[in-house]
Amino acid sequence: MTLKSILTAVLFFGTSSAWATTTTVTGTSPAMDNCIPFGGWGSTNYMGFIYQNVPAFNLAAGDTIAFDLGAENDQTIIMDIALAATTSNGGTEEDSNGFTQVVSSGIPADPNGNTTIGDYELAFTATTAFSFSGGGLIIRFQPTGTFASDSNCDQVLVNYQPGDSSGYFVQRIYGDTDGAYPWSGSNSTIGGFQVVANSDADGDGYISTAFGGTDCDDTDSSINPGAAETCDGVDNDCDSTIDEDDATDASTWYADSDGDGFGNPSSTDIDCYQPSGYVSDNTDCNDSDSTTYPGSFEYCDAIDNDCDGITDEDDAVDASTWYADSDGDGFGNPSSTDIDCYQPSGYVADNTDCDDSSSTTYPGAFEYCDVFDNDCDGTVDEDDAVDVLTWYADTDGDGFGDST
Repeated sequence: MTLKSILTAVLFFGTSSAWATTTTVTGTSPAMDNCIPFGGWGSTNYMGFIYQNVPAFNLAAGDTIAFDLGAENDQTIIMDIALAATTSNGGTEEDSNGFTQVVSSGIPADPNGNTTIGDYELAFTATTAFSFSGGGLIIRFQPTGTFASDSNCDQVLVNYQPGDSSGYFVQRIYGDTDGAYPWSGSNSTIGGFQVVANSDADGDGYISTAFGGTDCDDTDSSINPGAAETCDGVDNDCDSTIDEDDATDASTWYADSDGDGFGNPSSTDIDCYQPSGYVSDNTDCNDSDSTTYPGSFEYCDAIDNDCDGITDEDDAVDASTWYADSDGDGFGNPSSTDIDCYQPSGYVADNTDCDDSSSTTYPGAFEYCDVFDNDCDGTVDEDDAVDVLTWYADTDGDGFGDST
């Protein structure tokens, strides 16, 4: 079986620049033939592609190198991948820096590939950085593990394009035992790859959504799928929702059903911003009565009007003044008071007793000739005292009163 697909490699990498660039290196010839086997050709261990005129790029550890298959491979793909600049633009020999292994025993998420063109399903995570200044480039592959002999090309990395006129491709290598120059088993030109710059421009470890990743703002390292949501008008965690209820600084709001400005502690809503019908206060003890709230006037109505946990206390606006009735005559002492909603024991509403130590002294009591103001009218021993005497004039001074 011979697969007829073009190599497409995507190199995702991050730099300090905030601008993303994409460089596409692809063939122009639609003709395709043959393949490069994973299992090697005979005793070969390495295969790869040589390019020219490739623009500069930087690959960072943690970035992604992805390749595309047009059909499923019959062996699980586990690979080491190395990159090298060539001695000249398009030369077949690596420069003095040699190869840099950028992927070690990498296993893509879909290790056998699939039949979809353009989905870059062979995605490997780079373990080592590589800086390329432009010009000639070699991508070298070394399968890891044991692979069957594949003279029929059933184990496929990619196919090549003979006679390609794009000017990018020098040759493919499918037969080499040590991965070092000179390469053997070269053939005609091959398909291309794509270099995507700044896939993680802000360095937060998440790839930009512009390049198939999940970072919704690759210019801000505090914004990514792993970030905590905060109440700032920004989609911090890249879930397409702004300032949701689980924001770390979201507030608890309390229902204010009666509109008195004080909230019900038993009815809450967690939100970044104040919902309609809710307040930040949670001290209302009766959210169905707008006259009942902390600081309200207390009344003698068996209701805790001011939400202090006490009903009908002494400071109620309609509380009464009661007067001590120590002698139990029903008349109170104006100098001994108690303010209360309800009559206290030993107190009366009257305040006209002039002697609260004597139960016979009170307004309306009988007046006696005893030097006491018995009836509390401010006068003592007046003529209407019950024991008052009748006196007769002694006009002649003989000690006996006149009869008339």
